Amino acid sequence: MAGRAGKPTRQDRRASVAASTMLILVLGLGGVLALVRIVQTIGIRASLQDEADETALAVAAALARQAEPSGPSLSAAAAEVAVGRWDAARRRFVATRSGPNAIEVTVRGPQAENRAGRGWLARVIAPSPAATATSAVAAVRPRDLVFVVDLSSAMAAESLAAAERLESRPGSIQAYDAAVLGGLYQDLGYESFPGPDEPLGAPWGAGWDALAAVDGPLSHAAVPAKYRIEPGDPISVRREKAGAAVIDRQILKLMPRAMPDPQLPENRRYWLAYLDDLSGAEGSGAKIGYASYVRFMLRRGRIEPAQGLYVPLSQHSRHCPWHLEQVGGGSLRFPPRVEPMHQARRGLAEAIYSLAKRNGSDGDPAARDRVAIVSLDWPAGAARVRQALTSDYGSALRAAVRLQPAGVNGSSSQLETGLRLADQLLREASGGAAGWRGAEQMIVLVTAAGTEPERRDGTLNTETRLPDHVVCVGRGATPLRAALERIVEAAPVALVR
Repeated sequence: MAGRAGKPTRQDRRASVAASTMLILVLGLGGVLALVRIVQTIGIRASLQDEADETALAVAAALARQAEPSGPSLSAAAAEVAVGRWDAARRRFVATRSGPNAIEVTVRGPQAENRAGRGWLARVIAPSPAATATSAVAAVRPRDLVFVVDLSSAMAAESLAAAERLESRPGSIQAYDAAVLGGLYQDLGYESFPGPDEPLGAPWGAGWDALAAVDGPLSHAAVPAKYRIEPGDPISVRREKAGAAVIDRQILKLMPRAMPDPQLPENRRYWLAYLDDLSGAEGSGAKIGYASYVRFMLRRGRIEPAQGLYVPLSQHSRHCPWHLEQVGGGSLRFPPRVEPMHQARRGLAEAIYSLAKRNGSDGDPAARDRVAIVSLDWPAGAARVRQALTSDYGSALRAAVRLQPAGVNGSSSQLETGLRLADQLLREASGGAAGWRGAEQMIVLVTAAGTEPERRDGTLNTETRLPDHVVCVGRGATPLRAALERIVEAAPVALVR
């Protein structure tokens, strides 16, 4: 029986409830499907993003090694790999084959044709390729490298030790000593290694002090006037006459190519300093010859003159014999080979050449590696900027080849001063106009001395460790040149987008 007019019947209410329930179920199912699709989209995008990141980093690493760009195979059905440049200032990727420094990888989910065979529900909840598309950009990061080079006497220690062994055991020359000193002799223009020698004062059968004595062998009437010591001669005059005799009778005979020219009056005091040093160091066993003269020069090094004249080993001497060597495909002029300093110089030069090669003709200053050189120099603990941070690799090379160790009085293991100066250079670089380029910063400590910074009282602080961004080369099993080359070749890559 129909209900009263205008009043819903029981059946009407049941039908309305059923319709509402169906609508709620449909809407709920749609919401669940939408949620499932969102979750699937997020999951697929995360997986594809990991894949894009991994591939971009791997291909960029190959690009940094200047190898053919390659990386792990992509499992995504749709993938694109583009080579180009990363504009750090505008934070954008520009596809180009000219001087590339970045890789962009784009991946997408399964295409429509790969979903056609699935059931209707799978097709409904599967996200579209456009929704899952993701990309990654990895770029070769530029680097700011500061080389802190020890110029203390430790960087001449191998040559000096070889020279001292040669003097003490002239009849048993070790192969290593011959290799170290043979190159130095060659640079100095000496005609043979180890060269002839004879005891100081041998022609007169007397030592240095006896030659200059009032009643010594040079006081006899038969001695030529320019060498003859008279009873009233003061000690300074007697030494000059004795020196002149030794120069003319021994030095010119045994060391005809030694400089500065012993025959010039203005150089006589220099050679007297050599004779004083020789007599004081060896006493009655002193011998004149290239071996003892090389030791004399090594002890003075770059910084210590003898009677106002720098030794020919020093670049400050007008007699310093620069020589050409092939390094990194080019010719460079070096001062005489003193070890291990010369290996450090060559290693630095080869590393800088490698930087120049990898950076090529890239005109973007933000993308180029920069290099600086700081020296630990005399006086002890002093640090000096030899080359400020620059991408002018020619300028850096000129600074590297001129590095020379101090003499024995320039010994110093105070590394902390040099590290502080290097850190200052890096802080200024990261805080200045070029700070936005995001360069990786590294300090490379080149030394043959200890690696621990010193306390203020001069004692080594063995509890201190070098900071993470400081790498020490020159001590250990790895050859210095190989260690420097490996550091330079390990160009960093990073995800930039």
